Amino acid sequence: GLHHGSITTRTLWGEMAWQIGGEKAFKPFQASDVECVAPGTTVIEELIGDRPTLVMLDEFARYLRVAKAVSTANKKSDLAEQSVAFLMALIEVAATRPNLVLVLTLADSQDAFAKETDTVLVQLKEALRISARQERVLTPTGETEIARIVTHRLFETIDENAGKATADAYGEYLSQISEKGVEVPANALTPSYRTELANAYPFNPELLRVLDKKTSTIPNFQRTRGALRLLARVVKDLWQRKEATLLIGTHHLNLGDEDIKNDLTARLERPVFRQVIEADIASRSKANPAHAQIVDQRLVEAGKAPFAGRAATTILLHSLAQGTTTGIEPGELNLSVLQPGDDPHLLRKAISTLLGEAGAEPGTAAWFLHYDGRSYRFKTEPSLEKVVQDEMGQITRLQARTELDHRIRAIWKKGALRPSYFPSEAADLDDDAAEPKLAILHFDAVTIGEEGGTTLPELVRKLDKHAGNQAGFRRYRNNLCFLVADKAQVDRMGEQVTRWKAIER
Repeated sequence: GLHHGSITTRTLWGEMAWQIGGEKAFKPFQASDVECVAPGTTVIEELIGDRPTLVMLDEFARYLRVAKAVSTANKKSDLAEQSVAFLMALIEVAATRPNLVLVLTLADSQDAFAKETDTVLVQLKEALRISARQERVLTPTGETEIARIVTHRLFETIDENAGKATADAYGEYLSQISEKGVEVPANALTPSYRTELANAYPFNPELLRVLDKKTSTIPNFQRTRGALRLLARVVKDLWQRKEATLLIGTHHLNLGDEDIKNDLTARLERPVFRQVIEADIASRSKANPAHAQIVDQRLVEAGKAPFAGRAATTILLHSLAQGTTTGIEPGELNLSVLQPGDDPHLLRKAISTLLGEAGAEPGTAAWFLHYDGRSYRFKTEPSLEKVVQDEMGQITRLQARTELDHRIRAIWKKGALRPSYFPSEAADLDDDAAEPKLAILHFDAVTIGEEGGTTLPELVRKLDKHAGNQAGFRRYRNNLCFLVADKAQVDRMGEQVTRWKAIER
């Protein structure tokens, strides 16, 4: 209970009476307060009288969870049931009194205390019908209010002139890149979007939109409080790292920060995405950087922005929700990540590298990143093909050559011809009339199919003409055959054996 000097209130109705009229108003409610039994409408009407009265009940469902453990004096009910009964009586009084307004807040049925919220809604169904004419349902955090609520809660002051200037800069930049063929959503080129940019300042509205429209569909994410907690961590992280930016966007969620990572994985019951982050976006191990970190290191060394990490972080945030909204389209990704001064083609190149498209270096393809021709998304199952490509980058040329040498020796064994493996000097090949010989020349030493068509390579001419005997010339030339690698197939052979070794690993 709550202590008020000599009086302690134990129930909602007892506390309401005390706040409205002190000890005198509390006395008619004292017995029902002590016994935890809801009062009737008559005593509530007498308490309100003719005075204009506002009764506000916040987080009612949360209170019910605690009240469930408190029994009434007669042990036939509990305080939670009696609190619902009191609420119904209060609604009944409010429905007939012009001087009484009742404000009741209930979380969404997908939010915290969902069970209690549903219980209240079911039990109040009849009472809400009674009060339908007086009732007005308000959703305080509508789409247009989210930005105002967030910025008001997180910052003491905001420079509106800076917000307008930033919005204008973004608007001009988006128009410029759109004219050059870079894909951006049509609504981003309208004057109303500039207004949205200014209102959301210093946040990129795309960050607030994904939290409000996608992340909020995850049952464990509280639409307003969850967003505030996450954004507070992002602002703190940016401040500590002294990172300058025009707007705080989706890519500023530092997934290397454990608190931010936990907010997006463990807290949302998405623990499997931790392996996605570790492998593809932000690894805790400097010895084994994530794929985006590898790509970004090369970009930064070339004086470019770290677009791979920016893109990957944004895509991950759009991948947490399940269903048809999972993923982000290229135009939306450009809008979320790019800012004035950025080169859009560098962003596209970074994404292409992460996808392992043609020309990507080994070891840079993200294991969990997918593109279906419409949108990018992270899945929790790795792409086996990308894992193999990654391992191919770990196979050295010496390892591949050793494997090929072993396979060549295993394939061409003694039969009608006696093989001689990789001769380079005349002395390596016997010159006699015994069993015919097959000289298998090493693919690194000589190939055929170069300019000049089927012209014999010089090493073949040398071994065919000369022998290791005293005379210096080969007598039994017709007893010797040569096997030479096709130049056009050597590179493919190297790739195939490298792939095999990678799969074996």
